[in-house]
Amino acid sequence: MSIMGSLQKKIVSVLILIAILVGYGSAIKPVTVSAATKYVTRGDMIQMILDELHETYDEFSLTDYITTAKRIGLINENTFTNYDVYANKEEVAMLLVRADEYLYGKTINSDLVKKIVKCRISDISKVKKKYRNFLAKSYALGYIIGKSNGVYSTDRKFNPKNKVTVAYAKQLVNKIRDKESRHQVSPDGQLIRTTNLPKMAEFYPYILASYPNSYYDWKFLFMRTKIGDELVYGTDRWVSKVNYASPKDFCEYKDGKEVFYYYYSKNKVTSKQLYDECIDEWEENARNYLECVFNVDYRTIKDDKEWMEKLLSADFNGTLDRENTIKTINEYIKAAIKNKTIVESKIIGVDRSSLYTSNGFIYLRAYIKYRVVSSKDLSCVIKSPIIFTRDTYSEFKNLKLGEWRDGYVNIDVSSGVPNYGVETLYLNDYFYDNEVQGK
Repeated sequence: MSIMGSLQKKIVSVLILIAILVGYGSAIKPVTVSAATKYVTRGDMIQMILDELHETYDEFSLTDYITTAKRIGLINENTFTNYDVYANKEEVAMLLVRADEYLYGKTINSDLVKKIVKCRISDISKVKKKYRNFLAKSYALGYIIGKSNGVYSTDRKFNPKNKVTVAYAKQLVNKIRDKESRHQVSPDGQLIRTTNLPKMAEFYPYILASYPNSYYDWKFLFMRTKIGDELVYGTDRWVSKVNYASPKDFCEYKDGKEVFYYYYSKNKVTSKQLYDECIDEWEENARNYLECVFNVDYRTIKDDKEWMEKLLSADFNGTLDRENTIKTINEYIKAAIKNKTIVESKIIGVDRSSLYTSNGFIYLRAYIKYRVVSSKDLSCVIKSPIIFTRDTYSEFKNLKLGEWRDGYVNIDVSSGVPNYGVETLYLNDYFYDNEVQGK
């Protein structure tokens, strides 16, 4: 064979090899483009994860890397049919969760997953059913966190069908082994922040990302307590976990001794047992109570049965002494009609992370953005015709018709009746108090 013929054969062989490499490479070789406008394919995402897991495979063999991914449980026979398609968030969430479970096992409580699916993903209806638990787990594990729905929101928007950029995919894959870079989620499935913290962050078990510092930065009732004329907080007469417990210390109140009663067992329980039993109902009833008393229209309230029933179910005495509770509420309704009361809320924020105890009472804190649209009298009077509360005196300051106001309140919650409802709303209007630290 001539030298020229041999050279031609070599050239042809090289060209064939290049064609093969280009063909496979375009389909399955990991993407190295860093521009945020470029998206990651399903195949690229799988290979990036395999690399992070230190799994070996033939990167030029479609069959080999798919076989490897199946072997460790990243995918199965029915997961994908096309690996060149751009991966979306719900698909990436599935791959990340399976990679995490391959390394660390199943670490997420099933109740938390249910809570996230039900309450924390605002666009859950857009997520395919087979991916819903995966998206919830990816959130709980600190991978994909979605976007905020605004201040005091309790859910987030995930846009599950959005394509994932290469840059974002690399960040997510890095979190598989680098747990310190992951986001943190509260025990009830809300995003936690660890920067730009409030001045009083030390008193709380965690700080929610969607709640501003002003929600946290006002004094607890145990800081205002007096014996005689003396403020006792910070003295040896007022001891943490003995005379009071901050939200961070609530479950360690009285050193874990059985000091509370709750209705169903009629036995003493620890603060931790009480918390586990009651917190869901405390939080729900507090929110329902505030939604009722801060949304009143004198023109319709007398015949609003739904409003009455909602308030009764949230009030601590609504089931225990329904007749007298209705009588008390009707007294308020009569006063509200006479006063021509119209009050409405825009935002209500209640979170279990604010639960604390002082003087043997249990309190939740709350935020309300509200305004009084109509009222013949704006002065502070006993049994206010503006906001219904069992407390005899609602301490409004500088109230003006039509003005949106930020209100912070303490809610006394009960552990002694079937519905764990609201005993008293202490409407002290703390936003206008000089003891609000974050103003």
